[in-house]
Amino acid sequence: MNVLFVCRGNVARSQMAEAIFNYLYERYGHSATSAGTEAEGYAQGTLANVCSEVVECMGEIRIDLSDKMPKQLAEEAVRKADRVIVMAETETLPLWIYNYSNRIELWEVPDPINGDVAYYKGIRDYIGMNVIGLRDSLVNKTL
Repeated sequence: MNVLFVCRGNVARSQMAEAIFNYLYERYGHSATSAGTEAEGYAQGTLANVCSEVVECMGEIRIDLSDKMPKQLAEEAVRKADRVIVMAETETLPLWIYNYSNRIELWEVPDPINGDVAYYKGIRDYIGMNVIGLRDSLVNKTL
């Protein structure tokens, strides 16, 4: 199964979700990618890589994201995904994504941008629990 995690900038939440998912489930043949609805703007600005707070808090759980860069959401990625998980209802989604509404799931994950490292750790742990919650659907192949 292939899961696509989507947030606004692809510099924090969706990158963490992708990394945690792949850490837990890649060995079983499942994979995840991530993208942002406004990642192009982030990649050209000050956040050309994932946030330093993300690198730090993911490093604590031995996942290195220091070389990860934001990726813009593209229809091809959605088309390839068995499931699309959007990090928050407030994400500005392109209209074409609703052609795939049967694959979209909404998680309400607050945007940690401008928070301190402790806040990022809380978001990481919340995302981790949600990713672990996907286990049953992976085992039952109903993802």
